[in-house]
Amino acid sequence: KGLGFLAYAKDTLPYDQILDRMIGNNVTWPKKGDRSVDSLLNLSKPVRGQYFYVPNMLEINAMIQEASYDVAIIGGGVSGLYSALRLQESDKHLKVAVFESDDHVGGRLVSIPVPLTDNRIITEFGGMRFPDKFYYTSKLVNELKLEKIEFPVDKDVNPFYVRGRNGKLESLKNPKRVKKIFNMPNVSSCDIKHGLFIPLLAHLGWKNDPPVDRLGRQELRAFLKTVRLDEDGELSTSAGIGELVSEMSIHQLWLKVYGLEALKYQVAITGYFSPWGDWNAIDAIVDNLSDFGEDVKYFRLKHGYQSLVQTMKDQFCALGGKVFLGKKLISFSKRGNKAFYLDFGGDNPVVASNLILAMPQKCLSDIESASLAEPEVQRMIRSVKPKPFFKLFLCYERVWWDESLEGRSITTLPIRQCYYWQIDKVTGRAVIMFYDDGSNPEFWSAILDRDRDPDVQDTWVGNRVAENVKVEAHRQFAKLQGVDPDSVPKPYAASCASWGSESKFGGGVNFWLPKVDSQKIINAIIQPIPGARLFICGSAYSNYQGWVEGALEIADLMLTKKFDLKPFLSPSENMKVCVTNLSRKVDRVYFDLFEAAVEEPASEECQWNKIYQSKEKEVEKGSVSWDGLGVVLLKAQAEQLSSPSSTQTPMKITFNLVKFGRNLLGVPEPSRRRV
Repeated sequence: KGLGFLAYAKDTLPYDQILDRMIGNNVTWPKKGDRSVDSLLNLSKPVRGQYFYVPNMLEINAMIQEASYDVAIIGGGVSGLYSALRLQESDKHLKVAVFESDDHVGGRLVSIPVPLTDNRIITEFGGMRFPDKFYYTSKLVNELKLEKIEFPVDKDVNPFYVRGRNGKLESLKNPKRVKKIFNMPNVSSCDIKHGLFIPLLAHLGWKNDPPVDRLGRQELRAFLKTVRLDEDGELSTSAGIGELVSEMSIHQLWLKVYGLEALKYQVAITGYFSPWGDWNAIDAIVDNLSDFGEDVKYFRLKHGYQSLVQTMKDQFCALGGKVFLGKKLISFSKRGNKAFYLDFGGDNPVVASNLILAMPQKCLSDIESASLAEPEVQRMIRSVKPKPFFKLFLCYERVWWDESLEGRSITTLPIRQCYYWQIDKVTGRAVIMFYDDGSNPEFWSAILDRDRDPDVQDTWVGNRVAENVKVEAHRQFAKLQGVDPDSVPKPYAASCASWGSESKFGGGVNFWLPKVDSQKIINAIIQPIPGARLFICGSAYSNYQGWVEGALEIADLMLTKKFDLKPFLSPSENMKVCVTNLSRKVDRVYFDLFEAAVEEPASEECQWNKIYQSKEKEVEKGSVSWDGLGVVLLKAQAEQLSSPSSTQTPMKITFNLVKFGRNLLGVPEPSRRRV
């Protein structure tokens, strides 16, 4: 009953007759050709002189009860439900099921209403925001018709409390004020004004602007892989001498170039520690430079970020998909070339032709499987490291701080980042959120109830904190505001989310480790064993780790390459992204020249239009890659520039391309320009 076995075929017989002879004819066998049978077993006739597999009774029982699916997805988070919905939309007859260990979907998106506000204030115990430059997230939010509201972050007038000093955030950009707080004799005033990261690129030899699109990120990655630094943190002048940046953590790189005090400064002003730890230096640089600029806008969902996943679940189920809650995958095994057997403990095993593991590193490590135990698969799974994150919410009966404050304040106290979350216009009650990472969660875990469940719950009461935690958080918040904590109202409620190492996710975010080539892993881990219909996706193994964008991007890559689905972003949308980014860059840097540029003649604009339309048709047919449109137009620029009869300069061609792209794709002009 517990083991299948190999049998030796003395004769060539139909499979069901052999089973009847060996086990008995008291079992009603499913007919050959039944979908559940075909997904479980290869029912071709065993040939004389060969071995073949005989299933155990659990497997047979699973067949009889039709517990089989074309695609089984483990994990009801963003990447899992997104994959399920896209697959079900592509084929209504496809049998797709999602299995989630919690009693709710969402993964690390947990949205909870605040007590006594009648659901008018929704707190985010996990992911909470997305920038407007995250195109997968923005498009999905629009398609699901979810209401978004702007999410302010840093405001110059917001207070800070750093190393015992109070002030306004704008003064942390003032070199004289900064150097009174941080001892950085080797860091120039110019570097401080530009936030150190832009000057770091110049120090490493990069002569271009920060990347604004996918091609730019690829170019920057390729360049950084070649950079070596000597012992003093200077560019190595000898070939093959010095340490490669690709083998460093961002922590090592920062110490080499700027020193310990500058590292502490960066930790203080960003409000984060984890991104300055053992994160792969190249990924840290590209992540911080490519999508977060001074003109970025952030948004959150009015009814909670978890509604994104819940809405995908509702649409998926409406199409016939199935979601099973409270199902934790214990192990899985493979039989033959087709089926996976999934053991959820106690129940009959589930059979699936395709298995998608949409989960982070720690969850993958908890699954027993010979497939996941293969050395190369383990190397990929362990290429990232989870980091702890902590959130704590305080609720006040009324606002006692400056009511005009919005966004966040920062401090070196353990509360670290302070967000002025929301004020209830009906009751006047207000919510403050504190956001910690790195070593600070250990401060809070030391004073939390030791009997507390290590996993984040989906209710306010389930995450409620003891009185001592509430008092300590209030004390630190008052110090940030420069007031006596006993002179202002105390909070009436408090709750927290501790995404620590003991939680089932192992942390709140995963970062690529040093010496890891993230781009190779991303393309390989989506199908870690060539030929096997086993897939892995999730933000942990993406270019945007910890963001919904990362979960969507890698899931879309998997669906496009391994299930032959069309990309979520169409060719014209991809091109619009490129033109939008290029448009912003041109307007920001070359505004005066752009205004003075000669308008492109109608004949040349018509030529651009023909190039675009012809290549778009090739893309639709699959003969040109989906990323190819941008390259096509860039090549057309180069051809026009190299033509002996061309009188246009590279800059004028760029300006004309931007104007053409704006007209063709409806890209609006940026609202704010500067030279």
